[in-house]
Parts: sequence; C-alpha cells; structure tokens
Amino acid sequence: MNINLQFHSTGKRTELNFDETDKIELIKNSIRIMEGINPQEQKLIFDGKVLKDTSTLKSCGIKDGSTISVLFEKSSNFLK
Repeated sequence: MNINLQFHSTGKRTELNFDETDKIELIKNSIRIMEGINPQEQKLIFDGKVLKDTSTLKSCGIKDGSTISVLFEKSSNFLK
C-alpha cells in the first residue's frame, strides 16, 4: 500500500510503499536512508497519535493513501 509522509520541517511530501504488516520502525529506517535522520530523533504521527516503533501499520489504522506526519526531534546529545 502507498503511504504519504509529510515532513513538517521542510514541507516535503513523499509517497512510499509498505505492507500493512510492516512495523513503524521500518518506516523510520526508510526515513533514515532518505533524510539521514536517526530513528530515535523521529516522531511519526497519525490521527493525532504518536506511533510506536513496534506497532504495525494495520494496528495503527493506517490504510492505502494515508498520510503520516514526520517530525524531527534533536536528541539530548546535541545539547551538550
């Protein structure tokens, strides 16, 4: 199924293909490859809820054509 990723920091929108049984951590790894941002610094939001890495797309209610918001958070290491 096709999933839209909306990057709030840049306004960029990307469509990627995943299976409903794929976990959120797979999406985060795809974002790491595309954007160079570590998964620990990513926050994915769908339907007003922060998505957990171990959840599947299906268990989050994500369907073909859904849009997931992507936010980047600086880790505490950057503050040192």
